[in-house]
Amino acid sequence: MNAFRAQLDRERALMEKEVLEQYARLGRKLLLQEHDNRTALLTKERVKFALIEWEFTEELTMVAGRRLRERCLEEEHRGRVEVDAAEELAREGLIKTHRQQLEEVAENGRERSS
Repeated sequence: MNAFRAQLDRERALMEKEVLEQYARLGRKLLLQEHDNRTALLTKERVKFALIEWEFTEELTMVAGRRLRERCLEEEHRGRVEVDAAEELAREGLIKTHRQQLEEVAENGRERSS
């Protein structure tokens, strides 16, 4: 009877050892899966952040482009207004045109040389 009992105890110890080993393997497997899940979630969050950052940068670029176009149009308009105003003043004889100034300088040069 003692031999039978000893055999049962050995088999029980082997079964317990196998169960503990399986439990340890499953625990490691679960830890690896949990790590993989965390890595996947982290990657997903990084991708989301990169998309948000890209959209923000794209929006900033569009806004900057719009502002630059507006500024160019304003400068172009301001330049036209200044040219129109200068032409009007020249017509009225209030200022001299560039050509008139050049002619005057040339005439003064001729007078000095004679």
